[in-house]
Amino acid sequence: MKTDYPYIRVWGQYMGSGQYYIDGQVERARETNAPPTAIYERYEPGGIKTGTWSTADQIENTSTRYAFGQMCERANIPVPEWKEVVRDGKEAS
Repeated sequence: MKTDYPYIRVWGQYMGSGQYYIDGQVERARETNAPPTAIYERYEPGGIKTGTWSTADQIENTSTRYAFGQMCERANIPVPEWKEVVRDGKEAS
C-alpha cells in the first residue's frame, strides 16, 4: 500500500471500489491538497465536486468505525482517533 492518503485507500477498499477509482481519488486529493486523513470528497447535488473532504476521524457509525479500524490495523495504518458524535448540540455518551 502506498503511503500518501492511506485512509482514502482503505476507505475505497471498505466500500468495494475498484483500484482505478481509488487511484483517481488519491490523485484528486493531491490536486486539492486534501487533509492527510481524508477518506472521500464531498459532492453537491448534481455530482459537483466541492473540494471539501470528509476525514477518517469524522466517521460516526460505530459499526463502520470498527470495520474501518480493523482494515487500518491490517494495513499497518494508525487507527484514527474518533471524534465524539454530536447530535442536537449534545455529545453522545
